Amino acid sequence: MRKIAWLCNVPLIYAAVPTLTQCASAPTAQAARTSLYNGKLLFDYGNYDEAIEELNEAIGLVPNLAEAYAYRSWAYGRKNNNEQALPDANMAIQLNPQLALGYFARGRLQSDNDRAIEDYTQAIRLDPYFPRFYYNRGNVHINKGDHDKAIADYDQALRLDPNLAEAYVNRGNAYGNKGDYDRAIADFEAALRINPNYANARQNLENARRQQGR
Repeated sequence: MRKIAWLCNVPLIYAAVPTLTQCASAPTAQAARTSLYNGKLLFDYGNYDEAIEELNEAIGLVPNLAEAYAYRSWAYGRKNNNEQALPDANMAIQLNPQLALGYFARGRLQSDNDRAIEDYTQAIRLDPYFPRFYYNRGNVHINKGDHDKAIADYDQALRLDPNLAEAYVNRGNAYGNKGDYDRAIADFEAALRINPNYANARQNLENARRQQGR
């Protein structure tokens, strides 16, 4: 038997999960929470097709569940299906303009660097304690050739998560582009201490040492 969602009219600005019980029966709200949780877990393990199935279930139960749209957007993005990823990110933002994850999801899909920076900056305003927001914005600054702003973002990402190895690598790249090979080498070595099998870090370390030797 198909599950029935109980809907209600609510303002568009709200925290998604707390309003579930206001918009659905208790069993429906609990089922939606469970599917959302399962979808997030499957996403973290890289099982994107299964994650999408769980998130579809959550949205089917509670169609205004903004966080489910944000995670489904990421899953579609990881599958390089931007045609479905972008509408989901936009829907997450429309349903809950205070959901930082929605702007993060959309920022990853933006082909325009300035728009991507705007989305990441909005995500940071809403949640300044998530290291990936700074890391991703730093990557866009690298794309624009603004290495100082990139370094500042990687600094903050690493303050929040000192084990974010890729932030060390990309900060090392920024230092290398500025000709500061001592700091670049230190960052690549730090990344390798976290992950000794990090191939890019090892290759970049060798390149920086060669440049330093010149």
